[in-house]
Amino acid sequence: MKKKQTRLIIYTGKGGVGKTSISAATGLLASTRGKNTLVISADSANSLGDAFEEKISNKPIEIEPNLWVQECDVYLGIEKYWTKTQEWARSVLMWQGIDDIIADELLAFPGMQELTVLLEILEHHKSGKYDLIVVDCAPTGDTFKLLSLPEAGNWWMEKIFPWSKRINRIARPISKFLSEVPLPNDDVFDSAEDIFDKVSEVQKLISDHNLTSLRIVTNPEKMVIDETQRSYSLIGIFGYLCDLIICNRILPQKALEGYFSERSEQQEKNIARIKDSFDPLPIKFSDYFKSEIGKENLRELGMNIFGNEDPSKIFYKDTSFKIQRLKDSKEKFKLEINISQTAEDDFEINRTEENIIFTMSGFRKIFLLPDQLKRKEIEKAVLEDKKLTIIFGEKI
Repeated sequence: MKKKQTRLIIYTGKGGVGKTSISAATGLLASTRGKNTLVISADSANSLGDAFEEKISNKPIEIEPNLWVQECDVYLGIEKYWTKTQEWARSVLMWQGIDDIIADELLAFPGMQELTVLLEILEHHKSGKYDLIVVDCAPTGDTFKLLSLPEAGNWWMEKIFPWSKRINRIARPISKFLSEVPLPNDDVFDSAEDIFDKVSEVQKLISDHNLTSLRIVTNPEKMVIDETQRSYSLIGIFGYLCDLIICNRILPQKALEGYFSERSEQQEKNIARIKDSFDPLPIKFSDYFKSEIGKENLRELGMNIFGNEDPSKIFYKDTSFKIQRLKDSKEKFKLEINISQTAEDDFEINRTEENIIFTMSGFRKIFLLPDQLKRKEIEKAVLEDKKLTIIFGEKI
């Protein structure tokens, strides 16, 4: 029997753009259309319960037919995945004279929330219980801590871990005569190794473009769009798939009369900028609601965004851009950007301090340069079919 292939959608974006509401609406819509769906919060703020108007715990709870919801608890996650390591770390802190209550607080070290979520996602994905898992991520910076953990963990396990384990075995017998500090035993190392093996599995999962995609939620406001562009660039650099941009909280025309009339033109410009910046990615739009979002509004929000489309489908299957260091040079990079327009003879490329601006026959594409390319000269630009290739050379 063929194993169920669980779809994974990760929502990210700047704080306050409506990620939780859209994650919840996506999950609710998918579940009403027959998909066994889990919506899980990776945000320490844990607002899913408020969105669904339900009491939610650290274990999946079925709140509607086909719909389960979970909020991760970092402390329970430590107990679940880090028991051996936690016991050793607590013994070290107690040896230092730190109160046991304070020690428990200190054991929730940076990255633990993200790591707990990764391990929970993997566990649910492997269970085969769900057709779809929707992850409501923390604001953008924390999302990329989450997504970079597998790569950083793999490097540590390959380069540092084996030496740490060997040195510890040698030092452990000697340390008894020199110091009373508790050194980790093999069980602690085995536990850590098991966790990072799972983290490696997570990396394969979130890098699988047939199963996993990220979606960025934005608003038609300058500061939010700036953050969205940075997120978009980082997703591409990590090699993950972004299949959709959702522009949320658009003020309807009627609301832009009177007091808000000056915002009408600005909103139009910002929406145009979103289209220019993220082409060829599909972009979906959602109006600002009259009232606060609750369970009934979530149904309306889901329909507002997806209509009759399957919210779990992959809307765009190609990577929007790719950066490579040229093999024959340490200084040169090749940037390939997909565009929606067929190549023509005349096109123009301009750059600002942070952006590449491509124009052709009324079509405009704005691309935020990653830091490694901002200080480099453009040597060459070629447009073939629907791919713009730019070669970056020496530093400016």
